[in-house]
Amino acid sequence: MQILVVDHDAGPPHQRGLYHALAQSGKAAVTLLVPHRWHDGFAETVTEAEASLDFCVIPTRTLFAGRAHRFVTPALWSILRRRHFDVLCLNVEPESFQAFYAIIGQKLLSPSTRFALISFRNIDFPRGVYPYRAPFLHALSERIVVSGLEAIVARNETAKTIFERKGLRHARVIPQCIDTGVFFPSIREESERLSQKLQFTIGYVGRLVPGKGVDLLLQASACLSFDHTVLIIGAGPEEHHLQMLAAQLGVSERICWNGPVPNALLPGKLRALDVLVLPSRTTPFWKEQFGRVLIEAMACGVPVVGSDSGEIPSTIGSAGLTFPEGNISALAAVLQRIHDDQHLVSDLSARSRRRAEACFSVESVAEQYLSFFNSVCASKPLNL
Repeated sequence: MQILVVDHDAGPPHQRGLYHALAQSGKAAVTLLVPHRWHDGFAETVTEAEASLDFCVIPTRTLFAGRAHRFVTPALWSILRRRHFDVLCLNVEPESFQAFYAIIGQKLLSPSTRFALISFRNIDFPRGVYPYRAPFLHALSERIVVSGLEAIVARNETAKTIFERKGLRHARVIPQCIDTGVFFPSIREESERLSQKLQFTIGYVGRLVPGKGVDLLLQASACLSFDHTVLIIGAGPEEHHLQMLAAQLGVSERICWNGPVPNALLPGKLRALDVLVLPSRTTPFWKEQFGRVLIEAMACGVPVVGSDSGEIPSTIGSAGLTFPEGNISALAAVLQRIHDDQHLVSDLSARSRRRAEACFSVESVAEQYLSFFNSVCASKPLNL
């Protein structure tokens, strides 16, 4: 099977594990089209070409690079014109300009290629209402894209339901994946770990924006009676406001503002935690779509706690604990429980690792992609 993927997130090599696994399966050859330069608001990624027998990375000039719903890769049409692919798969939402550009190219230049998107969208926006400028253009894009779309890889059950309701024939929930050879538990004995770390460490990893609910974590910290440190890894526009809030709550000395860390260092940071918290809150245009950091911590054997915003409960399953979003006292009670009950911690740690390996490993997710794409290719084409 020949698969062409367009993924603006796959510039960094550590983001290509799924595509490597698809190629290494012996059942697919993968061509990955990525922006040569991409700036996500925090850092710039510059991608170099990569090529092997069944895996090829093509960095390309990108219009509106860094804007996930507006970027366009002009080279896509020339690639479709030169080569035949069984599947064209894009990691974008249907209202994006890239999806519109891709489906027009596919219909004109390679109509036998099956067109698929990877969607996180768990809010079905009212017609023409989007949290972007020029919403009428995004509404037009979605209408045209959905009418010609063959398949959706839904990152959550809500996305699957949304697109099935729109009449899509092929929709399957396939989660994000994690390299369990990179994210794995500490090999130190528990007695050694406890002797080297005297203080209970609560961690948060992610953007510092209102929807992530970091302010709730700071307020929960103020309610806890035991000694602890809150390690915050990430950056964002709310950082100054959060630092002021910590001072007002009298917890500044408990908070460690780490800033973003390179991906290579993240597993070590996670292993140093006693618990990871994702206290997201729902907003009119966003609710947690998956929570990748949860599976990264779970793969490291770290107990996880999340709010019930969006897809967090589904991601955690029975491997962690949840609390009602926005409920500070409930979050504090869950953290107190984890601090006090070492048997619970051991149980959650073991469950987390088992769930990460069974549900989110690169190998497991790659097999789901192959199965789904095979079923799509075996069905009658939409345009015949």
